[in-house]
Amino acid sequence: HRKKGAENISQMISDGIQTDAQSQKCILSSSNDILSQQSQISST
Repeated sequence: HRKKGAENISQMISDGIQTDAQSQKCILSSSNDILSQQSQISST
């Protein structure tokens, strides 16, 4: 039983890492959009 619990925990951790990476990509892309918008505004 203990081993199965450890496997579940490791699975949860790996899933969490994947979701963190995906959310980080979203944050990076959105921040890049904001930066490009600001540069366009300042250039005009």
